[in-house]
Amino acid sequence: MRKHHRSRRMINTLVIVAVIAVLVALIVPVWRSHGIKQHIADALKGADAVKLVVMEAATVHGGLAQVRASDLQYNAKASSGEHVANVEVADGGLITLTTRDTGASPDPVIMFIPTEGAGSAGADITWTCQVVLGDSSLAPSNCQGHGYVPAASASTEPAPTPAPVQPVKS
Repeated sequence: MRKHHRSRRMINTLVIVAVIAVLVALIVPVWRSHGIKQHIADALKGADAVKLVVMEAATVHGGLAQVRASDLQYNAKASSGEHVANVEVADGGLITLTTRDTGASPDPVIMFIPTEGAGSAGADITWTCQVVLGDSSLAPSNCQGHGYVPAASASTEPAPTPAPVQPVKS
């Protein structure tokens, strides 16, 4: 009887260890994914200062069509961060954000495509966020294939499909 009790205790212990192993196997990837998403969300904040520069240039010059990357004056350090490798602006205000140390492989490259509201001449710009390199499912929900509208502007226009653009280094 004593031997039977020991074997039952051993089986119960093995079952508990197996359940814990399964739970760990399920929780670790979810936790890792959450950390990567948080790092990418932090990196997205690195483009906010450049967005303001583009919006100001569009207002001053009469619209996004007149925005030239060579004319933009911004402090690149204002866009830097722990998870931001580089921020580039192209003519027309297209912003390309390259991330680093996010935990994703490869680190995502994200484009912010500006769209003006009708007749706004830079005053009402909607930003569409699109992951162009990396796993788009790791990006925050506001950057997974649809428009990203910062709190400062609110437009209901659909986001355009971006055309291939060569970024200009500033």
